[in-house]
Amino acid sequence: PIFIFGYTCHQNTFTLVNELKRPTQSRCDTFIILAVSTCCLFYFVVAFSGYHTYGSNVAKDIIAAYPNTKFLAVGRIGLAFNMAFSYPLQCHPCRNSVSVLVTGEPAQYLDDRVFYTITFCILVLSVGISMAVHDLGLVLGLVGAT
Repeated sequence: PIFIFGYTCHQNTFTLVNELKRPTQSRCDTFIILAVSTCCLFYFVVAFSGYHTYGSNVAKDIIAAYPNTKFLAVGRIGLAFNMAFSYPLQCHPCRNSVSVLVTGEPAQYLDDRVFYTITFCILVLSVGISMAVHDLGLVLGLVGAT
């Protein structure tokens, strides 16, 4: 899962480059290096902690293997914030891709009704899948993490 989630945000690079005041190659390289380095640091700490605790007997959902403590509750809240704030980052390119496939034009040029309909459908589908699937390992296996 670390590798899958570490590399699934590349589709947002173009949007972020467009937001730079002066999108030179040097500035783009700098923000990409800083972003990837920050992610690698956090992923390394989390991966090392899990491996150091359980060795090769790590479960599919490492959070479920830890005892319920206040420290873990803070970690779970952090994960919830991570999921809440990363969802729009994944929804944005998904909506744009669906828009191009369905209407033939990027989402930014759609009228509001179509834009919100596509967004609503993505939201309903993703919530429906999350409510129907109870095994995170199954989802990660579909995206190639296991």
